[in-house]
Amino acid sequence: MDLVIKDLNSGKVGVRRLALIPPPPKTELRASSVLLSRDVRFLEDAAEEDEMFVLGNVHIRPSLDKVFDPSDQLHHYLQVYNAAFDQASMRPSLKLVYEIRRDGQMVVEDVDDQGHAIQFLSSQRVVLVRPFSLKGFAPGSYQIVLTVRDLIQDSEVRVTDRFEVATRSGP
Repeated sequence: MDLVIKDLNSGKVGVRRLALIPPPPKTELRASSVLLSRDVRFLEDAAEEDEMFVLGNVHIRPSLDKVFDPSDQLHHYLQVYNAAFDQASMRPSLKLVYEIRRDGQMVVEDVDDQGHAIQFLSSQRVVLVRPFSLKGFAPGSYQIVLTVRDLIQDSEVRVTDRFEVATRSGP
């Protein structure tokens, strides 16, 4: 950046040259907020134009009230950023731990170290989509905890959200 300063009384001009160095991009493992839904469909192709509830080739209608019936599937949608890629397989090496808790107690824990939940991956992001059956869940308040561990760069990110299980009344 060149800063030019002129004294209006004397007409003298001074120039100061400064370098602006942007900070390096953040490379730590990061994640979006989690979207919870009872309805997820996978499309054959990504939408040509912006479509409501379509993210890439996933049609997901988020549950705004986060209230689910025990007969519902609880789907989550999560994007992970800055995952390192294995140079041999050109895939990330992620360990995904899913926990559903009630009153601080573990109700469900599931580990995916094979990448079954990976719906899409690119150098910018990894999209994780996974359903859970709520069959047998008692009505009440629950917490979902998603922990993504990048085994290549030895880093971890955790995302949590709350949801309710309640029996729907009416048709």
